[in-house]
Amino acid sequence: MNRVVQVSRSTYLPSLLAAALVLGSPSTAHAFWSSTDSSNHAAAAADVLPQASTPAASASTDTVTVDFARSSTTSGREVTSYLIRRYDSSTAETASTSFACNWPSGTTLDCSESSVPDGTWYYTSTAQVANSVWAGPESAKSDGVSVDTTPPAAPSTPDLADASDTGDSNTDNLTSDTAPTFNGTAEAGSTVTIFAETAQVGSGVATDGAYSIQVSTLSEGEHSITAQATDAAGNTSPASGALLVTVDTTAPEVTSTVIAKPNGFLAGSIKQAGSYYVYANITETGAGVSSVTADVTTVTTGGSTVALTAGSYSANGLPYNYRSAALDATSGLTDTEGSRGYSIVSTDVAGNQQTQGAFSVIVDNTAPAASDVQTADGGGTVGLAQAADTITFTFSEQIDPYSILSGWDGSSTSVVVRLIDGGCTLLLLCSNDSFRIFDASNSAALPFGAVNLGRADYHGGLDLAGSQDPITFGASGTPSAMVRSGSTITITMGTASGTANTAGGNGTMVWSPSTSPYDAAGNNLSSTSATESGTADKEF
Repeated sequence: MNRVVQVSRSTYLPSLLAAALVLGSPSTAHAFWSSTDSSNHAAAAADVLPQASTPAASASTDTVTVDFARSSTTSGREVTSYLIRRYDSSTAETASTSFACNWPSGTTLDCSESSVPDGTWYYTSTAQVANSVWAGPESAKSDGVSVDTTPPAAPSTPDLADASDTGDSNTDNLTSDTAPTFNGTAEAGSTVTIFAETAQVGSGVATDGAYSIQVSTLSEGEHSITAQATDAAGNTSPASGALLVTVDTTAPEVTSTVIAKPNGFLAGSIKQAGSYYVYANITETGAGVSSVTADVTTVTTGGSTVALTAGSYSANGLPYNYRSAALDATSGLTDTEGSRGYSIVSTDVAGNQQTQGAFSVIVDNTAPAASDVQTADGGGTVGLAQAADTITFTFSEQIDPYSILSGWDGSSTSVVVRLIDGGCTLLLLCSNDSFRIFDASNSAALPFGAVNLGRADYHGGLDLAGSQDPITFGASGTPSAMVRSGSTITITMGTASGTANTAGGNGTMVWSPSTSPYDAAGNNLSSTSATESGTADKEF
């Protein structure tokens, strides 16, 4: 019930008003007044402050933000001042603390409390006007808000998920996946953030204390992966231990390859039923090569995945870092010569793989042959064997230099030329002179065979029975020099051990080759003789 207090004067005072204040509920005031110089009276209810709305409270670490609807009086006037109280339970009657919160007209609410102690707290709001002289009813308490300033423990060191670890094992932390997944444990319900070095690359929730997070694109190379957990209150854990992960997206590269027979220097050709190796140079910019295989089914039946092994090898004078075991050329090579293709698959330890083809080997089943033999004067007297003269052997194709002299690569090397007296059995019944090529020690004949000079007067006497010892060129003094160029081998004669004769006429040489030399495919030289081309002339 309203209580009325009347104010009046017993005398007539011009324009004097008598007023009565009516107090009702806490949020409502009433007033009554009358004129002192007339019988007119009036009464009216004052403005009303309603109960403030129940706040909603949220916490971030030790700061609590209180949000609630703006109050207005019954006449529509906005209330801009509020008293916020904090309670330690939903049933507490005495507030632990209170603070003012202003909400000026036309602005957004900014009402927060910092340095709040850990615990669960409940907040109320009370609208107030006239410098807090007039306050409305206190709101109901908010739902409890938890303040937690204790950071979570550091998550476990991230582990590269098995499905993302494309390396040779699930523990080598090598991957070709640029957006891999990492697993680990962290405080249940916390948000886990994954970092590569200092950059954030992914996040997710640790459901039931475990997380599995796929990260954004990682660049190629090594990365230090760590994790941090942030709890619901916004507290962030220390960083986890670091996992070193290598991202490798580049497959190995075959930079050169060749097929070659096991013995010899020349490469690139094989023959039916001959043995051979596959050579390759593999470059790898990442973590290392895992495997190299060749598909040589065009030359070897069943040779689809021939393994190559790392090592230090050489073919045709070039180094290679991978080679197969010895293989047999068995895949229908008897009737068809020519080029056969093969391919190589290289895989690195991160799982990157590349297949490269367009490689080829020549199938050659044809025996090489002696084609020609020539001499040339270099010493100044035609028809006289002397230092600086040259001998040139020409073959139908390249002859492997190893088959002429063990370990020879075709570059200039020392040899000895022997000029051999054909000898006479009776006066004027003499055999033609010849020459042969020996090694630098003059102890072993090289497998060129013998060359008949077509005349008997280059060495020895025509009127003497028997024969004279050979004249050597290069056994002492300046050695004779042998060099290969394509299908020819040329010998420049060195210092002579004696004086030869100057031939009295022209002749034609006949070369009777040895069958020991072989070509790039391993075919041995034909025994068919070769006759010097051109018109008959004096040798040397």
